[in-house]
Parts: sequence; structure tokens; C-alpha cells
Amino acid sequence: MVCLNYYQPQKTNTFLPLTQKLIVSVDKEDKRIFLTPAGAMIALICFFLPWVKVSCGRTTRSLSGPDIGGIFWLVLIATLVMMAAFFFFRKKNQPEKSRYVAIVGSVIALAAIYIKYISVAYGQNSLLVKAGTKVVRFNVQIGAIGAILGFILILIGEVYIKTLHKRKQTKLKSKTQIPQEVE
Repeated sequence: MVCLNYYQPQKTNTFLPLTQKLIVSVDKEDKRIFLTPAGAMIALICFFLPWVKVSCGRTTRSLSGPDIGGIFWLVLIATLVMMAAFFFFRKKNQPEKSRYVAIVGSVIALAAIYIKYISVAYGQNSLLVKAGTKVVRFNVQIGAIGAILGFILILIGEVYIKTLHKRKQTKLKSKTQIPQEVE
């Protein structure tokens, strides 16, 4: 009887060194800067969810961001630009530079939501049809609430990015200062 010895490689986790590097590079303080892209992702998802439920008599219709259209496309564009800017500057190891893009984008998106809300509240919306004596009701849905919370989360994330940037600058200044000898 012939006995063959087969080579059996040892089972190792090839991803372990990679995960250890990721864990080391993203410590607890750095994780907070991911609030910005998390908020943008929430706003992006909520853009496609129902924003408002319109009912007139027995007819009811839910409208999402694309259904409403118009100025709401600014919400989608601002969200995509903020996410792209964050990851672009994060790759360059300068996430603090995305701060201005995120703040301006959030303000534009929130202003677009507010303008649309005001136009609906005063009956200047092209989506509304004169219903005669019937009452038209609007109910805010999860898409609008989630998008607003997403943009607020983006702004909170930017506060942490600013704080982190200031701490890094302070550490760099303290490391570059040469202690003077006391005579």
C-alpha cells in the first residue's frame, strides 16, 4: 500500500492583518467623523422614500423626492456632492476640507426643503389641483423627517471634524516646538 502525503496549507486568516490595520487607523475619536457620510447616506435613502401624503376626499397619494421634483433635485445633488467631497478629502487625509462643502450643501438642502414647504403651505404648488370645497390634507412622511435628520447629522459630524482638526493642529505645534535650554 502506497501512502501519499498531500500538502495541506495551514488555515490562516489572510484578512487579519488588514483588519488590524483598519482598527488601528480608525480609533474612537476618528469614528465620529463618519457622522457626515452617514447623515448623507440617510438623506440619500430618504430622498426616495415618501415625503408627503396628500389626501383630498377619498383620494390619497404619497409623494417621494423624485415625485415632487423641482427644487427638491437640489437636495439630491447636495447630498451626492457632500458624500463625494468627504471621501475625496478623506482619501487625501484632509477631511477638514470637506467641512465647507458639507455646511453649504446642508444649508442649501434644508433651504430647498423649507422653500417647498412654504410654497405648499401657501398653496403655490403646481402639484395641487383646486379641489373646490374639498379639503386637501398634507401629512409629512418618513422621507422628509429622515432627510432633515440626515442633514442635521451631517452638521454634527462637521463639528467633530473641526474639533479633530484643531486637536491635530495643537499636537503638531507641540511636537514641532523645540524646548529651549534653561540657563
